[in-house]
Amino acid sequence: MVTATWSVRAPRWRRTPGTDARDGWQVSVLLVGLAASVGGLLVLGFVAGLRLDPNREVRIETTLDASVEQVYELLARIDRYALWREDVERIEWVGERQPPTWVEFRNSGRLTLELVSDTRPSHREHRVAMGSDPFDGTWRFELSPGAGPAQTVLVITERGRIRNPLFRCFWRLFVERSAYLDPWVASLQAEVDRSRQTSSASA
Repeated sequence: MVTATWSVRAPRWRRTPGTDARDGWQVSVLLVGLAASVGGLLVLGFVAGLRLDPNREVRIETTLDASVEQVYELLARIDRYALWREDVERIEWVGERQPPTWVEFRNSGRLTLELVSDTRPSHREHRVAMGSDPFDGTWRFELSPGAGPAQTVLVITERGRIRNPLFRCFWRLFVERSAYLDPWVASLQAEVDRSRQTSSASA
């Protein structure tokens, strides 16, 4: 007579005692190591930022095919910024505050600004009004007649100070110097072109 015997193996997925504890310990070590690495990078960034100059200045000059009065009007009509500036979603005025103060809700966040000086139609100057921001700055717009009969030379000067050393390091490494001004100029040029085309079509 033949006797058959079978041996039953434990499924591979069956875990041996203590496995869960070991896995939990390994995950904890991994998380602690990750947190330490991130913390170390932040400390290095902060120390590096302390050695960087907090002040920065960027100057852009462009020629627009519009009169000085037309360009000035675009700059002065802050309530219409959201209609032509690609980086602005909406504008909100801050009550009856003096000097005139407004909030720009932009793709990258919100920024509160105030009017520093205004000489029609040759110049305007805006500055950051939020003292709690990690940076402050001013933007000066200077307008002068161009070579053509209906041209304007616009010079925008951005002067900023990044107070937070960590932000200072991040800005130097990852943000273009003209990151704020480039969209400004591109949107302004596009709006001038649209206005000129509209005027030509209606003539």
